[in-house]
Amino acid sequence: METILNERKYIYRLVAQRIVDPNMYNAARLLIKYYVIHEMDKQKIGIAISNYLKTHYEGVDEETRDRMVVKYVNAAMKRKQALAQSGEEWQLHDLDWICIWQSELAKISALQDVKLERLAFILLVYSKLAQARAGRQGQMDEYGVYCDKEIFRESLLPYSFKSKLLINRLKELEYVLPNMHNGNSNYVSVLFASKGNNAGDKILFTISDFRNVVYMYEKFNGNKHVSHCSQCRMLFEKRSGNHKYCTACEKEKQLEYQRQSMQKRRRNLQSC
Repeated sequence: METILNERKYIYRLVAQRIVDPNMYNAARLLIKYYVIHEMDKQKIGIAISNYLKTHYEGVDEETRDRMVVKYVNAAMKRKQALAQSGEEWQLHDLDWICIWQSELAKISALQDVKLERLAFILLVYSKLAQARAGRQGQMDEYGVYCDKEIFRESLLPYSFKSKLLINRLKELEYVLPNMHNGNSNYVSVLFASKGNNAGDKILFTISDFRNVVYMYEKFNGNKHVSHCSQCRMLFEKRSGNHKYCTACEKEKQLEYQRQSMQKRRRNLQSC
């Protein structure tokens, strides 16, 4: 999962510090949200975003880029209007972390099934993110999580019929229930999330980096193979004791080594 909790800081980095996010879609989506919130004209937003993407993301097909901008701008405008009609104000998220409570982890550990535990943990994380973003803390039992491919992928599970049966098992155990608010059977409400008001309950850890987030649970459970990548700091599962890099950084290191080797060979040939 790659998610941006603190949108204010993210926008500041893009606009004030001129840092370019490798993920073009994140940059476009949040810059558009920023401009819509600040009442910029729809046409001006489209032009500003198109120019920004053209400047910072070379090689992107122009037609694809413009179609994406139109889609994102229209969606942002509709979102703001819908919130305004219900008396709500659309705002940039200003979050730095979510917390995981002792009671929540105890409930998950009680499942005594690795696949169920991972799935329950991911559902908990997604519900907390959705709640925090929507500003509805304290109503954990009323908000649904959409059980799509991403949920299973983040739980290290295949998107299969057998995996979907795990959702039914969590329903049977009353860890989750179908979310009746939206009437979609693919949504579930997470019932074991703590509201932070239980006597004796305490925060065991916080999450601010959501890449490979399921490994946070694995690490808490004592998986000694889980470690931080020495380069990007993302959690990953080591194949051996001296394994230092995640897959992406390992490939990058190998390519860098190959480039340096080629340059060295060229220099040696030129000196002959």
